[in-house]
Amino acid sequence: MSRRASTFPRKSSSDDVAQTGLTPKTAARVIRFDRARRLLGAEARFGRPPLLADLAMRCGYFDQAHLAREFRSLAGCPPSQWLAEEFRNV
Repeated sequence: MSRRASTFPRKSSSDDVAQTGLTPKTAARVIRFDRARRLLGAEARFGRPPLLADLAMRCGYFDQAHLAREFRSLAGCPPSQWLAEEFRNV
């Protein structure tokens, strides 16, 4: 770890891409999306209606539209459709 801390940022970034296949920016995007997806699922499991604007804020998105765009991009569908498909038997 101490050896890695002394490396240059570009070298560190290229090491991250080599290890994960994702750039740091893309990895952060995927992690933020995963957090939003998990929180949305938890709300649905507890029977609470999802408040997407609040969820967007809690997860670091600029607004609800930003969250919806990320869902379409990474999940292939908007949050409402993801919920319907994910919890159709619940």
